[in-house]
Amino acid sequence: MSTKETDSKTLVGFSFASGRSLPALSAKDLQAARALLDQDDPVINDAILPSELRVNGRPKPILSDFASTEINHKHLDSRPGNTSKTVVKCGFSCASGRSLPAPSTEALEKAYNLVNNQSFAIAKDMIDDKNMGDRIRARKRSFIDANMQEINTKTPSMKRITTKIVNTEDYPQRTHPKNVGGNSYVCQSRKSLDRLHPCSLQTASKLLPKTFAPPSEAKRKLSLFNLNSLPQPRVKLKDFVKTLPLSFSENELCNLGLLQEIINMTPSSSSCFQFTMSEIDPSLPHEKRTWGARELLAELIRLGAEPGSIDERWVKNHYRWIVWKIASMIRCFPNEFQNWWCIEKVLEQLRYRYEREYNLAQRSILKRIIERDSPATYPMVLCISDIFIEDSAIIDTTPDVYYGIELTDCWYKIRAYIDQPLQRAILKSKLRIGSKLEICGAKLIGESEAVPALEVPSSLRLKLSANATRLARWDARLGSKNLQAYSLLRSISPDGGFVPAIDVIIIRKYPMLYREITADGNVVVRNAKEEEEARRKHEEANALFVQKIIDGYKDEQSKSGQYRTVGDNMRRRLSLKDIKDESTVEELYEIMQSGIEMTNIVEYLSGERRKLFDDFVRVKEQERMDHLQDRISKSLEEANKSRSVTPFFKVRICDYQMSKKEAREATLTIWQPDELLYDTIKEGNRYKVYSVTTANHQSYPLDHHALLRLSSTGRSTRWMEAPIDPNMLQSSRYIPRCIMLCDNLWGLNQKDELDLVVLILVILNETVSERDSTACTRIRKIMVVDKSKQMALIEIRGDRYNVLLEKSIVAIKNLQYCAYDAKYNVHFFTTTVETEFKTKPSEAYLQYAISELKQWLECNISIASTLELTASRICREC
Repeated sequence: MSTKETDSKTLVGFSFASGRSLPALSAKDLQAARALLDQDDPVINDAILPSELRVNGRPKPILSDFASTEINHKHLDSRPGNTSKTVVKCGFSCASGRSLPAPSTEALEKAYNLVNNQSFAIAKDMIDDKNMGDRIRARKRSFIDANMQEINTKTPSMKRITTKIVNTEDYPQRTHPKNVGGNSYVCQSRKSLDRLHPCSLQTASKLLPKTFAPPSEAKRKLSLFNLNSLPQPRVKLKDFVKTLPLSFSENELCNLGLLQEIINMTPSSSSCFQFTMSEIDPSLPHEKRTWGARELLAELIRLGAEPGSIDERWVKNHYRWIVWKIASMIRCFPNEFQNWWCIEKVLEQLRYRYEREYNLAQRSILKRIIERDSPATYPMVLCISDIFIEDSAIIDTTPDVYYGIELTDCWYKIRAYIDQPLQRAILKSKLRIGSKLEICGAKLIGESEAVPALEVPSSLRLKLSANATRLARWDARLGSKNLQAYSLLRSISPDGGFVPAIDVIIIRKYPMLYREITADGNVVVRNAKEEEEARRKHEEANALFVQKIIDGYKDEQSKSGQYRTVGDNMRRRLSLKDIKDESTVEELYEIMQSGIEMTNIVEYLSGERRKLFDDFVRVKEQERMDHLQDRISKSLEEANKSRSVTPFFKVRICDYQMSKKEAREATLTIWQPDELLYDTIKEGNRYKVYSVTTANHQSYPLDHHALLRLSSTGRSTRWMEAPIDPNMLQSSRYIPRCIMLCDNLWGLNQKDELDLVVLILVILNETVSERDSTACTRIRKIMVVDKSKQMALIEIRGDRYNVLLEKSIVAIKNLQYCAYDAKYNVHFFTTTVETEFKTKPSEAYLQYAISELKQWLECNISIASTLELTASRICREC
């Protein structure tokens, strides 16, 4: 086989990714390609650096032929083997054109060695080596490290200069909390860049900002505690001790061999406690054989803590809580923690706190709250460190003893105000020093500005609500915590204030009501129809009042106009003839005020004067209207004609999660709701309601039949509908609405609510019940009966329901049961503000009950007549 045939079979050309071949190359194309490959490339032969080299990460620009020739010529003349020792004039020049000093022969030789050896070695690796990227980076790093080492050895003052750059005491530092190792540079760059050529650090230090330092030279914060050595996840105290905390008497603790200082340790005595070092020479003075906060501060600084970041106050504060915590753990678990009573354990705890607070910039929950960086409403677990009696000058609400508490997260402390239920808990010894509390919805009162956590004044306090505070588990970790604080209704104290969240079922939803506070301070509650009528009457009264003001203003204006015309009658009679001679718009306006129409005046004016007159009249009329509006507003304000009306509605609720004890119901008042919320809430649905409070004026304890009253906290109250289990709904206190018959009311308790559909037999005369000397209530009674032929007497309070007629059928919702009269065989009911009377209801169950009662009346007309006579006789006898 010939060479030509071999080439034609070997060089078959290219193909697509799918495998389909491209058209074969012709013999002419192959010959042209061989000629190109065989000839020499003058650019590659003459270049000093390969074209693939990059400068500062970017491709090097292509040089012109003239520039390449000049560079090669100067490069060849500067080689060591060149016989000519003349230094070629090269280098850089200033912007003015003046040349900079030429480099010496030694510098040129060194530059040649660096460029020639390194660059061509890199170029060869780029062409021959398959792993050229790794080799280039390795060679570059070794090259830079070698030159950097050479520069550092030749510049003895570099260490001093670098120290000056990274001086952290002269310039503000920025901490990096997420740096686990605790090492953070003064300024960290986003990406570390490899330098291709070494440069003078002295020159670079002048260009860099004062807070910048190279990562390799920056001053790092020294870590005093290795957080990575802690077990992950952290071992819980319950799992470590594997038992409940034990309660020992003082004698029992002494018999166990505990020191008296451990038994009697309190948060107040722990701050001044000092360890006695038994291993120190007994001949030394006592102050040198003890170890306390001052010695621990010196030890922390010796270990590497920054003296400017901590002081004796910081160490004394944390030393106090560490010593008290260790002593308390030893008292509860003597066998597990007795060996912790040593200065080494205290120092270890201090190093851990320094690492967290200063190196990692992590603050405890109380420190963040005191410094106003976190809201006090966060759920958290705190410990009672002290119980004290409040000064009578601070608390004037009660003559009795009033307690206050001091809370701590075992890092910092703050005092707290507590309400009456928590006061009772202290008196019953349910709250003691060392008790842990789950707190939610606290308020920070006192100072308006942030203060240091070590300088908390006594006026800066937390305010706790009993309903948002509960005892925590003995092994609960102190600090912020995600708490699922759904309170049961039976656990809510009526005077306990804020309630974080409740999980309830809507038993009943009542109609929208409107609460008005009148000018004399009385409170009037109306339903929707009554509010519409009251609003209409108020608008009519205001319209009459405003009309009187307008009429009076017009009378004043007319009188003032008559007075002006009497003094100048002759001029006003001739004013129309003399209009053209008038020179000012003010005089024309006076003529118009005398009774002449404006259109008659405008007819005699030219275009320019007409425009001036129109503008002047418009301004005067606007001033007159503004003056009238100000008078009306002022008169309405003085007469107190505005209304203060607040819409609200109530729901009756029960707990979704059933408790072992007797369940409780409550009423929740939603103030200023929107229509969407009212339409969204449905009876029989489950809702999680966040941020409610107990209503005012509720006594403790509640009466047996009294309902707990809750109230929304405005727009901060949130509603979230939740899925409901049918079994849970069936076992709850929710009963769907239905119509009850009057002969099936046995067993009802007083104030129980029910719905009726009845026939009105007799309407009694209206009476007035005087509640006090300033208020009275109108009362109207009606005798009704349903298809069970059982009669009932309903007492209607207020001015509503005047449209009721005898022998009419009406549906009544939310009627309240009172009693049963055995003499006349009559049940007694009364109405409330939530009671509704409907003749044409929209509810299906009411419509069905009305149709059934109508059918019964059609079939029992004689019975209905007899019942009507009986009702009239009972009313006469009563």
